[in-house]
Amino acid sequence: MDSNQNQVINVERMEALEAWLTTTQTKITQVNGQRKYGGPPEAWEGPKPGLKCEVFIKHIPRESYEDLLLPLFGSVGPLWEFRLMMNFSGHNRGFAYAKYGSADVAEKAVRELHGRELQPGRRLIVCLSNEKRCLHVTCLPTPADENELLQVLYGMAVGVEGLSLESQPRAKTVSAVVVFSSHQAAAMGKRVLGEAFWKQFGIRVGVHWNSPKRARSEDRLRQRPPRGPPPAPKQGRIPPRASTRSAPRRPPDFCRAVGGPVGARQASAGASVGASVGASAQAASASLQKRCSEMGVGRPTFDFSCGPAWPDGRLPATFVVSISGMGVFRGTMRLCPRPTASGSLAAAREMAAAAILRWMEVKKNHPMRKQLTG
Repeated sequence: MDSNQNQVINVERMEALEAWLTTTQTKITQVNGQRKYGGPPEAWEGPKPGLKCEVFIKHIPRESYEDLLLPLFGSVGPLWEFRLMMNFSGHNRGFAYAKYGSADVAEKAVRELHGRELQPGRRLIVCLSNEKRCLHVTCLPTPADENELLQVLYGMAVGVEGLSLESQPRAKTVSAVVVFSSHQAAAMGKRVLGEAFWKQFGIRVGVHWNSPKRARSEDRLRQRPPRGPPPAPKQGRIPPRASTRSAPRRPPDFCRAVGGPVGARQASAGASVGASVGASAQAASASLQKRCSEMGVGRPTFDFSCGPAWPDGRLPATFVVSISGMGVFRGTMRLCPRPTASGSLAAAREMAAAAILRWMEVKKNHPMRKQLTG
């Protein structure tokens, strides 16, 4: 932990900042541990900046705020955005990002402001930001399909534009290089993806900045056109590095690969478990009933509801499974309709039961998870 977080705030400096903000009518917003100006400011004219327009600033004195930094960095050219990283104590964390309208102005800021002394003995370091936009996500389970994973990422983080899968045979896992629309979006993704995978699927993944060894993957992804809304699942699953002309096969759902639903609470608590499950279970409902009998809890009861069919013909369905003495499990599935309604219902029961059995297995292998309450 930063030792400066325990320092007492300089009241005079804070009053000077507030007075400057009021006098200049400068608008600052605080989001996720940073204070942001612009992005763009109201008076901005011109297009959105591209690459190499952002500078990284460090060695900022702890009690230097926007009233000193914005005029300084705005002196070389109009600022499109300025982000000052903050900690809970009210001090800045010693670094910030300034984005200009063009790469030429950003280079000018580096030339003129690098080494500038704001306090005796405290010289700023100013350099071009590398604006990393790609994250390397490791320890994904196999099999993992690119389209399935992309849909999951769309729901977890903002600004996802594409990804590339990389197999890791020795570790029996898959990793992915995920490209974002901006460095800021990637930074937020780095903060939320690990926890999101754990909460939704009960697995631990590694989330890191893309290393120089994968620069080619990052450049290749940036050349792809931005993707629109989450695509409908493809009928054929393409293994990593396989030809796109391989024979189409029905893909296993990504959520089945990572273990289905991962949580349950008592029915009175009203909590739900979000999950998407696979469809390869056989006699799963009978196995679930046997498991419940061994645990001394009630028999499971199933309830389902379906929405309009997707373009690929599959039905989005929601299941609610109640087990007396254990709780209520809720989740979603994508169901391939059977020739008869009874056949579809039986398939849905097997999928829901398989999801709960998977969750039980995940919970068994993760002793640090909270115990179920009766």
